[in-house]
Amino acid sequence: ITYFMGLLVIYLLSGWLPTLIKDAGLPIERAANLTALFQLGGTVGALVVGYCMDRFAPHRVIGVSYVLGAVFILMLASGSVTSSMFALYVLLAGFCMSGAQTGLNAFAPQCYPTPVRATGVSWMLGIGRFGSITGSMAGGVLLSMGWSFSAVIAILAVPATMAAISIVSTKAQPRAVTA
Repeated sequence: ITYFMGLLVIYLLSGWLPTLIKDAGLPIERAANLTALFQLGGTVGALVVGYCMDRFAPHRVIGVSYVLGAVFILMLASGSVTSSMFALYVLLAGFCMSGAQTGLNAFAPQCYPTPVRATGVSWMLGIGRFGSITGSMAGGVLLSMGWSFSAVIAILAVPATMAAISIVSTKAQPRAVTA
């Protein structure tokens, strides 16, 4: 569930953010720059989340990152912010969402018993890809239904929160002891 929901949010934002921003009245050049900030935030977020996962409970770090991602997504949707604050929220949403998603790749093997770790992670990655497909398609469907920028962005807080709840409730499996 976590990987599916995280990729749904990331792919909808990555694929549709330029269109959504343009439809909200900003020039396409600005929309492209803001989308690049989302990706930049994700790159830095991956490094910071990984660092924090080494020092604290990894599933909690990932969960907090998803929750903060949901918060910054809602701040984006509010629409009553300055241009520089909007850019900051895009950067921070990318930082949190992509940081959590990348951290999940490192944490996932701990969620499966040793004999099936590769299979478990492969299934997680495969199911997650359906989230990316769903996110890409959902953007087009919601826009064709006449949803506003704020509505499309705000609804993304739901899967981000679901990802957080799902990962926080996950328990790591003990490693098999070998002689």
